[in-house]
Amino acid sequence: MNAVETWAKDKHPLIAILAPQLAAFAREIPDIIYNHKKHQLPIGKSTLPRLTSWYALYRNHRRYFVPFLKMLSEVSEFVGQLASSGLVFHENPQDNCETSSPTLSEDDQRIARHFWLNVKELSFSDLRADFEDRRLDGQTTATVESYLQQFGMEFSFVFLVFLPCFMLYRG
Repeated sequence: MNAVETWAKDKHPLIAILAPQLAAFAREIPDIIYNHKKHQLPIGKSTLPRLTSWYALYRNHRRYFVPFLKMLSEVSEFVGQLASSGLVFHENPQDNCETSSPTLSEDDQRIARHFWLNVKELSFSDLRADFEDRRLDGQTTATVESYLQQFGMEFSFVFLVFLPCFMLYRG
């Protein structure tokens, strides 16, 4: 992990955060594809709902994406930080794309540097936990199980429809 952190020091923040995360995720892809072929989620076999239920999720992405993102944000501070910055940008695009002022003030630059350094450190902390194969604590497990009970169909849709389509067609 130290070599990755050293490598990331002089890289653009997005590259320094995303490249190691993608590289670490690569070891999970064969299992995901294998389980997907069996309609099996990481937590067990999924039952396929009626087509009308899936179609409703296909037509309204917020129905599955919002609870999934909320669960991830609750169990990972790294995801929470990324999600909050992305949601602010998504909800206020006009505030984030001012054409009249292309440069940031010194204070804005300092805040942005601090934010990206914090997100990078959270990312590396997440990676360390993954590589050390730490078990999830009781609170995290309870949170995930609670969301799975409440949004089982939506999470099935995320793993069996959204993520495979995203990997196949967004690449």
